[in-house]
Amino acid sequence: MALQAEVPGVTLPYWDWADHVGATGKLFHKDFLGSLRTGAPAPVTDSVLRRSVPPAERPAWWPANAPGFPIHPLLEDSFGTSLARGSVQVSWPPPPALMTQLEQLVVDQEGVHPFWFFWVVLEQGIPAVLPTHNTGHNFIGGHMSSQAFSPNDPVFWLHHANVDRIWATWQAGRLAAVVGSKPSDHYPPPDQLSPFDLKPAPPGHRLGDAMWPWVGGAAGYDVMSLGPQVKAILPDFSAQAAVTVDDMLEVDAVGYRYEPPGGP
Repeated sequence: MALQAEVPGVTLPYWDWADHVGATGKLFHKDFLGSLRTGAPAPVTDSVLRRSVPPAERPAWWPANAPGFPIHPLLEDSFGTSLARGSVQVSWPPPPALMTQLEQLVVDQEGVHPFWFFWVVLEQGIPAVLPTHNTGHNFIGGHMSSQAFSPNDPVFWLHHANVDRIWATWQAGRLAAVVGSKPSDHYPPPDQLSPFDLKPAPPGHRLGDAMWPWVGGAAGYDVMSLGPQVKAILPDFSAQAAVTVDDMLEVDAVGYRYEPPGGP
C-alpha cells in the first residue's frame, strides 16, 4: 500500500525457486539482474549491476552522474565494492512437488504449535532433499551469502518476497482449514519454546515483537555488532511508532496479495 501510494499499480516480483529455467530466462540475465556464476565469488560482469556501466549502455532512467552499481565500502564484507556472486556446490532448485507440500505442511505434535515445523523447513530446508531460504542465499553466493550484508544484492528482495509468498500461502491454508480461526491462531504463543533447541524465538519473531527498524524504544534491537560506522549510515527510525509482527501478519489487511507461480 505504501509503495502504491507513491507509484499507483506498482508490484513487486518474487523469485520462484522451483522454476530455475524460468528464473534464468526472466531474472538472471544481462538485461535485468545479471547472470549467475559458479565457483569462487567474483564481480558481476553484465547488467546494470556492474561496478561501472558504460554511458552507451545506461537506460533512460539512469541517475545522473552515477557510474554504476557500487557497494558501500563499509558493507562489502570482504567481497569488494563490486557486487559479487559465486555459487557454492549446493542442491538447487527445490522440487516443485515438495514446495507444494511445504506450503501445506502441518505437523501435529502435542504441545507444539505447527508453525515451528513449517518455519524451520522454510528457513533452513531439508539438506539434499528440499533446499529453501538458506540454500538460496548460498546458491547466489558472493554478497548474498553474507548474513549481514546480503541486501547488497537486489536478488535478496526477490528471494525474501518468495519467503513471504510461501508464508502467506501457508497462512491462507490454515485459515481455511481451521474454521473460525484468525491469523494470530496460526502463530506460536509468545511463551512457547522452540521444540528444536528449547529456546524462545529471537526478537522480531514473536507475534507482539516490534519489527526492525520500526522498533521505537524496544530493547534487543541494534546493529552495533556491525560497528558504529555502519550504524551511522543507516536511517534513524527511532522517533517513529513501533510496528509489530501482529500489525503485518494478516496479508489481506495490509492490502497486498501474491499471484501464484506462472500467473500474469
